[in-house]
Amino acid sequence: MNCQIYQSSIFAYVRDELPQEERTNLELHIASCKDCAEALQVERAIENKLSNLPLAPLPDNFNSELLGKLKQENKTSAKKGAAQFVKRYQRQLIALAACLVLAIALMPLINNMLYDDYDMAKSEESYGGGALTPPLANEMFEEPMTNNKEVNGTSRLAFDSGQADDQLVKGDALQQRKLIKRGVISIDSENYDAVFDDITALVKGVGGYIENSNVSVNKKIINSKRVDYRHCNMALRIPQSEFDSVYNHLLTLGTTKHYEQSSEDITNRYRDTVNEVANLEVREQALRKIMDKAESISDVVTVEEELSRVRGEINNLSGTLQQWDRLVDLSTIQVNLVEIIDRSQTVQPIDDTLWSRAKQAFIVNLNRLIEALENVFIGIIGILPMLIPLIIIVTIVLVVIKNRRKK
Repeated sequence: MNCQIYQSSIFAYVRDELPQEERTNLELHIASCKDCAEALQVERAIENKLSNLPLAPLPDNFNSELLGKLKQENKTSAKKGAAQFVKRYQRQLIALAACLVLAIALMPLINNMLYDDYDMAKSEESYGGGALTPPLANEMFEEPMTNNKEVNGTSRLAFDSGQADDQLVKGDALQQRKLIKRGVISIDSENYDAVFDDITALVKGVGGYIENSNVSVNKKIINSKRVDYRHCNMALRIPQSEFDSVYNHLLTLGTTKHYEQSSEDITNRYRDTVNEVANLEVREQALRKIMDKAESISDVVTVEEELSRVRGEINNLSGTLQQWDRLVDLSTIQVNLVEIIDRSQTVQPIDDTLWSRAKQAFIVNLNRLIEALENVFIGIIGILPMLIPLIIIVTIVLVVIKNRRKK
């Protein structure tokens, strides 16, 4: 039984297709089995004879004839496939055409609804609405230069030379660690301009900057009147030493709807990355020495490829360290500032009774209905040049299908 199993593997063994473990087991068995050894010799003899047989020449026009037949077969298959597809999914295609016609017909109405005054919000560019003058905006968006070599009192040299632990012990342990601090605050305030100016001055006073800011002016209806209100998203970059004081001050500027903060400790990853860069730089120096001693072109090419790979890793890891340096040096606080409208400013006159307000609401809604019907009518008229051909095509398709069913 064992011989049958081993002999079934001889074919793959002769053609070097047998895994190494099975190949070793087969060789050990053949060394002690005469029958299997003879079967191996027979298989090798057959393989040698087959490999020595001459190949029959192909006709001169074999390639052109084969290519022509393949092209003809592709065309035939494509036609049959398209016909079968239409026949099989004719109901689905008709339904799809009907949906397309309906979508095209409703497109003008949808566009008008999207651009309705009550649903559309006006967007402004960063620092829009007179919040900041251009010179001050440029000053706030200009990122200060930082020293990537020194971060939070622990230099990169200390990590390279193995002195980081000593530095951490000697100084303030919390300050020396590589911490990335982040915060999120949502503030509602009636004094939008004053709070905005306070945030701007606060960030500038601690040596930070506003990384980005987006102000939008939206609309809401209060007491049947449309009122504008502003919404600002700001990303503040604050020196880490000032993070807590700035964060606590922001909490006092208005009604805080949501706030959170987090700290990510990257000390170990930072140290490991620095050590990896140092090891790669040592490897790079060794490769350059090997390059000076290389004599053959193949050796030079091999060393250059390895140098390029090592230098690429050094650049990638150095970029990661620089990014970490910036995140550690300057913490990020995301501020969402929303303007709250004082409802007392929109109180109706004393003589504006309930009936007059109901009458006003009825007229407003009636005008909206009339405007919507007008938009539908205009949309249908406008879409007729595209709708009529589609109706004709759908009608022809339905007639053809009906005639085929009768036959």
